[in-house]
Amino acid sequence: MLFEGVMLRKDKRSLLLSLVLGDGCLFYHKRKNKNYGAFTVAHSPAQSDYIAWKAKLLGEILGREISLRKCSNARGLSTNPNAEIIQISASWKRFKAWRKFVYPKGKKDKSKILKFILNPEMALAIWLMDDGYVEGKLDKKYNKCYNANLRLFISDQNKEQCLKIQDWIKLNFGFETKLKMQKTRGKEYPFLKINSFDSLILWKKIREFVLQFKSMKHKFRFLELRHQYKKSLAQHT
Repeated sequence: MLFEGVMLRKDKRSLLLSLVLGDGCLFYHKRKNKNYGAFTVAHSPAQSDYIAWKAKLLGEILGREISLRKCSNARGLSTNPNAEIIQISASWKRFKAWRKFVYPKGKKDKSKILKFILNPEMALAIWLMDDGYVEGKLDKKYNKCYNANLRLFISDQNKEQCLKIQDWIKLNFGFETKLKMQKTRGKEYPFLKINSFDSLILWKKIREFVLQFKSMKHKFRFLELRHQYKKSLAQHT
């Protein structure tokens, strides 16, 4: 089991919305001239273990098996039109109302999700695995990493939404983040930068969860190297 004990409605909502914070998408689909709500998410084949875990989690919440489907850039979920991706999708009656709430005017507002999150550490770990990046400097001679900073890309959220996300992180994890902008394909997108000290503290909290996925080890390698280096120093003092 991925979740111990009986899942209450609020537990299911928290877990499902944790998947929507990053790459997950709520959408409408038509069947027999009637609109239904659905959830979908896709990852590259290199992250097959990660999306298989999401499929299992989704299946346990909804009480049915969720199949993995290989396809070519389904629903435009990759910037590469020819990319092969692995996708999972599921319909559920509550997704329709959630889509309306989370996507005012058809655009995802991540800040609306945060008040329903019951496990901030798990939610932020998933969010970082989806949309995070580690900026680090590596001394290859000594296999030592300097200044491993976490970045969390938050797509096209506006200033007010960004501030609410920063407040949520401050409230739940006790540290400040810096709001930065990065230019991609001629448009600027916001991201949150976490300093090296706070990144390492956060990493200690989520590393066991993240490193269960082999596909995530390379992405977070700088933080893990820094963690192991600090651990080694502590053992020799």
